[in-house]
Parts: sequence; C-alpha cells; structure tokens
Amino acid sequence: AAGVESNGTEQDPAGDRIEGVEFEAYSVSLEEADGTEAWQQEIAGFDLEAAKTKIGNDPTPVAGPATTDNEGVVRFENLSRGLYLIRETNTPAGVVAANDFLVAVPQTNPEGTAWLSNIYVYPKNDVVSATKTVENAEDFVTGNVVTWTINADNPQVRNHLDGKFEPTTKFEIRDTLIDGELTTTEADVNLTTPAGLVKGTDYKVTVAPAAEGETLVTITFEESGRVKLAAALPAADQVVVTLDTVVHKSGVIDNTAVIDHGGD
Repeated sequence: AAGVESNGTEQDPAGDRIEGVEFEAYSVSLEEADGTEAWQQEIAGFDLEAAKTKIGNDPTPVAGPATTDNEGVVRFENLSRGLYLIRETNTPAGVVAANDFLVAVPQTNPEGTAWLSNIYVYPKNDVVSATKTVENAEDFVTGNVVTWTINADNPQVRNHLDGKFEPTTKFEIRDTLIDGELTTTEADVNLTTPAGLVKGTDYKVTVAPAAEGETLVTITFEESGRVKLAAALPAADQVVVTLDTVVHKSGVIDNTAVIDHGGD
C-alpha cells in the first residue's frame, strides 16, 4: 500500500522487501548553468514524460545496473548533482515492475535548512500469483465440457506522486491446450471478474495453433481494459477468466496458465 509521502529521509515502509530487483539511473541533461537558481527551477519544472524524452529510447546508465539485496535495498553512490531518471530494468518472476521516477540530487531536508547527503526513495512493486481450477471435475469424461477457472491477481501499480492505482503497460493470460486432450473456442473463453469489461473491446480472446498438436489460448487486455482493471482496485483484486473445454481424453490432464504483466 502507498504509505506516507516520501521526503528524501529514511522511512520504514510497511510490506515485504523484494530481493533481486534491478535498477539503473540515467542523467537528464539540463540547459541552465550548473548550480544556479535557474538550474534549480529547470529541475523543478521537469515531469516524467519530459525526462523520458530527454534521455531517449536507448539511454546509457550513469549508475547501475544494481540489484536489491535481501533487505530490498539498492544503492547508487557518489552521484553528481543533477536530475536522474530511475528505471527498473529487471524484475523477478511474479513481481510487477515499479514505474519510472525522478530524483533530484541534492535535495533539502524537510525543514529546508540543510542538504540531504543521503536521499531515500521507496518505489513499490506488486507481487502477483494465480491459481487454475476445474469446477466440474465430475464431468471429466470424453466428450463432455469442463470449465477451468483462472484466478489471477489484479496488478496493483501505484502512481509515485499520489499513490493512486495505474494500469499496467501489458496484461495477458496465456493457456496452452493439448489438442488430443482439450479443445475450446473464442466464444467459450470469458472474463467474469471484474464486471464491466467488454469482450472484443476491453479484452480480446484468440485461440490459435501453437506448436504441433497444441493450441494457444490468449486473453489480451487492451489499454481500455487495463484502465478498467486499475479503476476496479482495491475492491476487485482478482481477475477471473473461465474456459469451457471439450474433453477428448480420459485420465489425468495437467494444464498450466501463464500471466504476463509486462515483466519477466
């Protein structure tokens, strides 16, 4: 959860620390003379999108890549004064990346009476998981229809300025079916939770051949759908999808769904 607004001093935020998250720092070039009041005003006037434009599409980091330790901490040391864009560049499986953010070096203390030599920032990552179950296992007979339910965590990405929920840049559920075991159609794959998302507009379903003897079912949330998912938080913390499949083989069928939220 978003905590107290960060002011550059050390805090003790709630939540679990995440090890193995990689960050890089990029210097944002400035026009005004270093250290002048105009230079400070230029830094204060930058927003995130303008900084992204400044660093370009393939920036070279001035610090990093560096990876969080078992306390969830990563350190960039001896940075020159200026403005930096910080980006999460590698994220462990099951973790939704934090958004880019800006850090000015140096910063004043909250009282405005001295410089902070150590600046603490607290990007938030959401941990997501999912389960897949069969609702009517007693119907697991050749020729019958069984319904699989995928319960996936709705990624909780927060705006670094005000803590409000933001949509992810990607959200997709993929499920590979063995043709000799199970088959389905696009009409038989549907989102049940959260309510209000329109199939074909907010999300689309494709059922297409994959490797030989396999079919890939893909549920892709469009931008409008991802906006609605974020708007449904925190009440709708699950994304629920059902797949009606025809059974073509008796015995045990193993099947796994994959969630892709744009990270690794």
